[in-house]
Order: sequence, then structure tokens, then C-alpha cells
Amino acid sequence: MADSGLCGGCFLSLGSALTSSGIITYLGHVVAGSPPLFLFLMTVLLANTIGNVGGAAIIMGPVAIGFPSAVKALTVVAMAASSTFMTPFGNQSNLVVLSPGGYRPRDYLVFGSIITVEVMALTLAYTLL
Repeated sequence: MADSGLCGGCFLSLGSALTSSGIITYLGHVVAGSPPLFLFLMTVLLANTIGNVGGAAIIMGPVAIGFPSAVKALTVVAMAASSTFMTPFGNQSNLVVLSPGGYRPRDYLVFGSIITVEVMALTLAYTLL
């Protein structure tokens, strides 16, 4: 329990540092003019890399607020941060079944990409409403 609290605190401080340094503002200007697809892809890449759903949402949340429709952009960030299917360490469940199932990281990338594309299609369809 203390480890997850420490990890959450680190991501909060990282998000605060990125905001106060102006990096989030820069990313917000770059991403705000782009379609929500770019925001989804950035967030899903970050979430699968750091392996923490909350951390990706904390870091990308301020970027999403800069979008014209902030609620839809925050929904894109939430769905993308929850799509940690492409790496074995992206989600704890993936890591638990890695060895007993005889899976390889390539298996996660192939099948996780299919699920991520489905989630992305549904999320982006929502943003068009």
C-alpha cells in the first residue's frame, strides 16, 4: 500500500513539475490544434510505457484541459490511460499471466493492439457526438 502511495505521489509531483515548467502548456498548444486521435495515441503510449493508469492521466490531464471541448478530451485521456494492453508490464494482470501462460511480449503487442484499436474507435466515435 505504501508503494502505490509513493508512486502516486511521484506522478503528482511530476505532473506539477511539468505544469510549472511550461512543458504541459507547450504540449497543450501543440496538441490542442490536432484531432483527439493524437491525444489518444500520446496517452496510450505513455500509459503502456510507465505502467500506471493514474500516472498517465495525471500527466496528460492538463493537456486535455486545453482542448476546446475539455470534457470530451478528458474522456479520451481516461480511456487511453486505461488501455494498457500492449505491454506485459502495462497492467498487473498482464504480468501475472505472462509466465504461466507462456506468453511473449510480442503476443501482448499484437493482441493488445487489436483491443486498443477497438477502444480507440469507440472513444473517438464518442467524441464525434
